[in-house]
Amino acid sequence: MIKINLVGDKSSSDLSAHFQVAIFFLALASVVVVCWTYTSFLDYNIAYVKQAEVALREQLTELKKETRTVRDLEKKREVLKSKLEVIRELKARKIGPVKLLDDLGKSVPEKSWLLEIRDKGGILRIDGLALDNVTIADFTKQLEKSIYFKRVDLLEVRQEEIRGVKMKRFSISAKISYSGASIEPGAAPL
Repeated sequence: MIKINLVGDKSSSDLSAHFQVAIFFLALASVVVVCWTYTSFLDYNIAYVKQAEVALREQLTELKKETRTVRDLEKKREVLKSKLEVIRELKARKIGPVKLLDDLGKSVPEKSWLLEIRDKGGILRIDGLALDNVTIADFTKQLEKSIYFKRVDLLEVRQEEIRGVKMKRFSISAKISYSGASIEPGAAPL
């Protein structure tokens, strides 16, 4: 008869099963160590990124303060520029009318009289009397030579009789600049 040993031979020891179990636990320990190392590395990177973020936020806050300061300084600079422009304009207007009237007085020929002078929006209108057309033409040319009068135009000339004397009534308009600066379109102000 054939005998089958179902229990197995206890005398022979199987090292391969112990070796496989040891390798399994060693592999499991290696996986745990690798996972722990990887999570530690990730935690370190997260902490580093958070520190960098905090530093960048602080730097951003400082830059915002500096930007605000620069904007405030630019606003103050613009205000100062406008104040300086007003001061420059006031100085020109303080001296300008006197010089303008002086030039006007020097330009009036002997045979003419001024009746009325009006300034409206930088346009001066001069009404006067003269004995002849040549005197009016001389007056117009003298005004054109002045640095205070630009675009001098003879508006009208008509003959009138005053106390028996034939006179020419004239009207002249001119663009004026109290500072004596160029007043052409696009010209830079002083």
